[in-house]
Amino acid sequence: MDDEESDAVQYGQQLTRVLSGNHMYRVFLRCRHAAKIRFIKLRSDVLVKLQLLDNKRVQDVAFQLERLITGLYVYNRKCHKLLKPAAVFPIEVHLSIDKGANTDSSTAPPIMGAGLGE
Repeated sequence: MDDEESDAVQYGQQLTRVLSGNHMYRVFLRCRHAAKIRFIKLRSDVLVKLQLLDNKRVQDVAFQLERLITGLYVYNRKCHKLLKPAAVFPIEVHLSIDKGANTDSSTAPPIMGAGLGE
């Protein structure tokens, strides 16, 4: 290599490997820079699309919740209209205790929890 370089200096010529190497390196740098710019543009496009999809999802969830609340409101109003004229509330229950029957404690039903200490 040294003799190639000395010959090139002696004759005033440039080395072909240096010339082509610099050219190839410059092409490589240019392509790498173009790819980097393209990647940055594509990445920003993807980020914008993801943000738009997220906003759309939020809007869809809000719309579905609004539909659910409206449906529950209509259902509640219909139930209220149906039950309002019915006079069944409050329900009265009359319990009668017959004191004369079942005074013998041996025939009474066992009380739950009794006999646990025995």
